[in-house]
Amino acid sequence: MKENVQRVGKVLKKVWACLLGCLFIVCSGAAAAYAAPKEIAVFIEADRHQFDQAPVIEQGRTLVPLRGVFEALGATVKWNQKAQTVTAKKGDQTIELVIGKKQGKRNGQAYFLDVPPKVIHGRTMVPLRFISEALGYEVKWDSSIQTVFIGTDDAAIKVIKQKLQKETDDVTAWLGQKDPVLVTDEVNGNGQEPDGILFCEKNVKQTMKPLCL
Repeated sequence: MKENVQRVGKVLKKVWACLLGCLFIVCSGAAAAYAAPKEIAVFIEADRHQFDQAPVIEQGRTLVPLRGVFEALGATVKWNQKAQTVTAKKGDQTIELVIGKKQGKRNGQAYFLDVPPKVIHGRTMVPLRFISEALGYEVKWDSSIQTVFIGTDDAAIKVIKQKLQKETDDVTAWLGQKDPVLVTDEVNGNGQEPDGILFCEKNVKQTMKPLCL
């Protein structure tokens, strides 16, 4: 009878070890998801703007949605499906671009982009630098926080970066509290296998209690 109880106890411990191993993998995956490159953020002046097509980085260039950004800056945008052209107007500035072509027009004069406009998910994407050159807005790119600033002064950028860093620190702290710690089998003072594991809160011993998530 005693041998049967011991066998059952060992089987249960192995089952718990397997469950913990699976949960550890899940938690590691969640941490990896947070560590993955995040979506590029766009701030116009001091306000964050989100578009149905987020900015992307291709060949070392940051591409932003022309319509979304231009309209947020007060410009009007028209799309000619047949000619595959985009016309944007603001004040006395008129910009004409052709999808896939580096050459466009600004107030009737030839204008060259370093990267041609392209369509992604139905949205015309243009290089970030173009926003500055076309409409005269100061544009800044901060690769450390994957953020575009358009017409944002340095004081506002400093405040925004502090806020974004706090959000990142909060997520990191939350993950740190939830990290599982799996204990290897060791023999305790009685010559028996340990009856507990460390999980969730580091250095807190739990004895076959429900897993905390």
